[in-house]
Amino acid sequence: MSSAGCLALMAVFAAVLAAAAPPPRSSRAVTGSAATVWCPDVVLADGWDPVLRRIMDEGPTAWGDSGVPENTPPPWMDARRYAAGKAFIARHTISVTFAHVHSLYLLLAVPSVLDVLVYTGNSDTPDEAFIRYYDTVQGVLSWYVSDAFTAGSWGFEQLKHVRWMHNLVRLDMNDNKHPEEVREKMRLAGNFTGCPVSAGLRRDLDRPLAARAPRPETDAQPFSQDSNKKSKYMSQYDMAITQWAFVGPLIQFPDRYGIGNATEEELDGFVHLWEVLGYALGIDDRFNFCQGGLGPTLRRARQTLAGIVLPSMRRARPPWEYMTRCMADGLGYVLPGIDFRSQLANMLRVTLDAPSPSVEALLTPQQRTATAGYRGVLSDIKENGGLSDSVSSLFLQLVPTLRSLPKEQVKKLRHRPPHRAEGCYARIRP
Repeated sequence: MSSAGCLALMAVFAAVLAAAAPPPRSSRAVTGSAATVWCPDVVLADGWDPVLRRIMDEGPTAWGDSGVPENTPPPWMDARRYAAGKAFIARHTISVTFAHVHSLYLLLAVPSVLDVLVYTGNSDTPDEAFIRYYDTVQGVLSWYVSDAFTAGSWGFEQLKHVRWMHNLVRLDMNDNKHPEEVREKMRLAGNFTGCPVSAGLRRDLDRPLAARAPRPETDAQPFSQDSNKKSKYMSQYDMAITQWAFVGPLIQFPDRYGIGNATEEELDGFVHLWEVLGYALGIDDRFNFCQGGLGPTLRRARQTLAGIVLPSMRRARPPWEYMTRCMADGLGYVLPGIDFRSQLANMLRVTLDAPSPSVEALLTPQQRTATAGYRGVLSDIKENGGLSDSVSSLFLQLVPTLRSLPKEQVKKLRHRPPHRAEGCYARIRP
């Protein structure tokens, strides 16, 4: 199929998705407690979860790959729970996809994760970000729809490739004999003094966070300050926080992503799936975010969001906006409905239940329509399980098309120049 034909098929999917949802019903309330999101004091009342404390204290100095044989399932893998996780994804593919997109907005606010992306130079234009996140989408989808532990399968090859790439970057950053060169490559040069969304985001996040009395023990950076140990790039901490991004938002807010009827068994299967994938990607069992099943992982997820990620996002460095915008534009080449400002507004308003007047004031009329359409889609998917099954099934049918898209041709057809706005632009490395 030609590049134009593949993109036309994706456009058909976008039209079906849009037609499937009637206008949003503003009277429908978002469920869930905002207290557990905006008040670390609540989720940390009994102290940090022991596993999360270990991830924070020991993870930054631990090498990011455990060394277990590649493409080998862990000895503790539960085939029944693993299959339940895959079945859950098959039923809710659209919801899972949007949750993963929103998690990237949050994940890139974590300094050590953003540093690696800036260092590689593979995500600092929409075209380069498209290639980078196209590969990410391919990898994750392959693990969801095929067997990552059967030699020769799509998932097997993707798992091997992703782990190889991780180790290539990890070695390049950690074994460099000139650490100043590494630090220099982690700096995104340019002018970020006037990034409008970053300023609006800080104002919007300050509102709910300022409603409580800050406590130093919950707002402070939670890392162990052991001067005798040197932090590693792409450490076990970074791997575990990335694992949280794939799991945490979805199990914490399933109803806000249109999943209104998930059972504990299904969510536990999803957690176990990522426990297994984390192991296969080199996460040491001591740092595996998903260990212990749904209950302990959900507790960790709440603490991570409230105590680590949101404070990081509140003080996100200026390049966050530029890199996240590139990410969103890159994903938008092949995933309908992905737009930087509208999806950020959706994440704040729908997922995090945070009033976001400053960010929403920056939306164009078209972006406001997209935002309302997104909320309508997820609202109606939540109340109509058959619609969720149908849309997810259609998306999965398009997976072979996604695999066949010629990346360079798509880049030419969908090319967008590097972002350059007054007071908010990067100086791209040659």
